[in-house]
Amino acid sequence: MASNWRARVMNLYWERLLRSRRVDPRFEKRLVGQVRMMVRDPRRMAGVTEAGLNEFCHRFIGQTPGSRIQTLAILGADLGSSTQEVALAVDRWNPRDRSSLDNLRGSITPAYNGLLQLLIHSKRGMEVVVQMRADLLQHEKKDESLNEILVVLSRLLRDWFSIGMMHLRRISMSSPADLLLRLMKYSRMYSPKPILSWEDMKKRLEKRRRIYVYFHPLLENEPLVYVEVALVGGGSVPASFPEMEQVQETTSPPVTAVFCAIASTQAGLRGLTLGEFLIRRVLEELSNDGSIGNLSRFVTLSPLPEFVVYLQQIVRSNTPTSLSREMIAAITRIGVQEDFAPRKALIELNRAELERLCSDYLLKAKRQRIRALDPVANFHLRNGASVLRLNWMADTEKQRLRESLGMCVNYEYDKDSIEENHRLYTLHGCIVQSGGEKADSSKRG
Repeated sequence: MASNWRARVMNLYWERLLRSRRVDPRFEKRLVGQVRMMVRDPRRMAGVTEAGLNEFCHRFIGQTPGSRIQTLAILGADLGSSTQEVALAVDRWNPRDRSSLDNLRGSITPAYNGLLQLLIHSKRGMEVVVQMRADLLQHEKKDESLNEILVVLSRLLRDWFSIGMMHLRRISMSSPADLLLRLMKYSRMYSPKPILSWEDMKKRLEKRRRIYVYFHPLLENEPLVYVEVALVGGGSVPASFPEMEQVQETTSPPVTAVFCAIASTQAGLRGLTLGEFLIRRVLEELSNDGSIGNLSRFVTLSPLPEFVVYLQQIVRSNTPTSLSREMIAAITRIGVQEDFAPRKALIELNRAELERLCSDYLLKAKRQRIRALDPVANFHLRNGASVLRLNWMADTEKQRLRESLGMCVNYEYDKDSIEENHRLYTLHGCIVQSGGEKADSSKRG
């Protein structure tokens, strides 16, 4: 009987939360207190029905972003952790009394944590929890309760999306059509080299191309992060995208795998390093693929998406450079004047100085003293790659000219050095260049 009563209270709470797209934040204190009691005690959550959770998920996803933030604000205000309860539990803590430690742990844990755990196991629950974090990441004016929810969601998702929970799949033209369509959509949103058509998709999945995708069992057929691979022969490492496509057309057996695009597809999972070991897993798959032959090198052809931002900071700080006045003026206009990209001829005239500045940006400019300033560089270096070389005018598409003046980087994954490179970078900020040379992590650009 009591269980049915609690179920009715919880269902009433859902209804009040999601009665319409406009969420009314005024709840009766008594009702909120009853819900808080249920969520604090897992045994009392047994009365929450699967149908009620599914209804919550359906209505939450259907709300506008602003209304979803209002819903989260209500959860945070009504069911967040209480500083008074925490202070009281600290005062009552006794190192010889185990129950006092449990009370302290319970006071720190927000009441809505139980709701999130229940949601994850419902039909669309993981989708909802990921959407919650995406909304909070995009919402600029977060108060203390919303920030707390963001921290709780990040910890929860980091546990659920650990490497052991993910599974890797190679995509082909025989994969489900809706999956291929999703990949095309996400590539247009997040990839430096978007898949623009079915013909383009077919080209990316031909004999000497591969696409590998990470999936999670609670997000069925939803690609989370993917990597594109090109297999090239001849022994040389492509220095540009046109060169990579040209070398692929040769008939010589492939000896080099080029990771040419990697993209995370879920805004709500940003910053959780899902791709941390993706390339290593793909490297393993390629090495064990008997249909390819013997691959001797594993490299990337990667963008420098924030190089121009770095140059703009140098210009604004009046740091001495030998860039021409016209080049400085062009750098200043990027991002201010819509759709502006510097002329290739102007970039070429400043080549020597731009290459020097790009080298400093890649090897010396740091965030928090040991992390590479460039986000793509930080990703590959954390994975255990070394810097092979900078490539001039490697990608001359307009967007790449605006972001990096066409510069790209080859990172190299040497199977015998990955672990050591990872250790040197994550612990000391040392950036290893192919050949064993380490960049001085104490110098900052």
